[in-house]
Amino acid sequence: MNPRQARPSELLKTDLGEEVVIYDPESKRAHSLNQLAVSVWNHFDGEKSIADLARLVSAEVGRPIDGSTIEDALRQLEQAQLLTRRFQEVGGKTLGRREMLRKAGQIGGAALATPIVASILVPTAAAAASPPPPPFYSFTGTAFYQAGAPADLIGGPGGCPDTGFVRILNNGPSTFVGTIGFIAVAGNGVNGTASYAVTLSPGASASVSFNCESSNQGGWNGPTGSTQNGAEFVMNGTATLGSQSQLVARSIFDKDIHSGVSRTNPFGETLDNYILQGGSSTGRDTGDAYETTQTPGTFPFHS
Repeated sequence: MNPRQARPSELLKTDLGEEVVIYDPESKRAHSLNQLAVSVWNHFDGEKSIADLARLVSAEVGRPIDGSTIEDALRQLEQAQLLTRRFQEVGGKTLGRREMLRKAGQIGGAALATPIVASILVPTAAAAASPPPPPFYSFTGTAFYQAGAPADLIGGPGGCPDTGFVRILNNGPSTFVGTIGFIAVAGNGVNGTASYAVTLSPGASASVSFNCESSNQGGWNGPTGSTQNGAEFVMNGTATLGSQSQLVARSIFDKDIHSGVSRTNPFGETLDNYILQGGSSTGRDTGDAYETTQTPGTFPFHS
């Protein structure tokens, strides 16, 4: 009986040149057979002796193959459940599984050094579709413009009377220790760059600002009148979970924080970003009534 035809409805074979991959749907295992194992598998029929197989395989692979190597290949093929018949030694004696394993232990180390048949468990579709583990750290930032200071303000002006803020919320499993702040140079030359030390345990938040009336300074990080980057929010430190830790080094410009609610400012620009500088991409003062009624924008920082 040829083992290739023993389970035609079950075994799926893919030829990759000198290697063959066989998938067994019943055991959910894939088996990679190198050239030698493929040749042994092709010629084994449960009737040929080890000497017969050694002669046929040697001719096919183009190098001398001894009986011990043939026995090793057959042992591995049987362990992979790719044989339906037990094999025989040179004397014609049929080997049971226990004796076969004992004899395999006597085979030279060179034949066993590199596996001839390599098998792996293939995950089911359900297992492969399992959701990935949660991120090591996860923060949600919110850019908003308001009068007065938010309750969780840890650094920067509290409005005087209104200004832009960023709140960072730790909605992940790890604890953050480091700094948050801004790199911000105004169109009128004011430098609002600053950072503030903070510890954020899971569920905690902190807000920071960078200037009083941040909409009245000619914009940030670019010449007034030109399209600017806006203030850059920066977060640097370490997230720690148990005995593990990861560095956190994240930043985002005001231009890249979007609310998803487009609105036309007094100068005819329709946009949903530049919240921290009052809703103008070029640094123009849109007025308190416009600035303080902008929809907040959010952004994620995830590992």
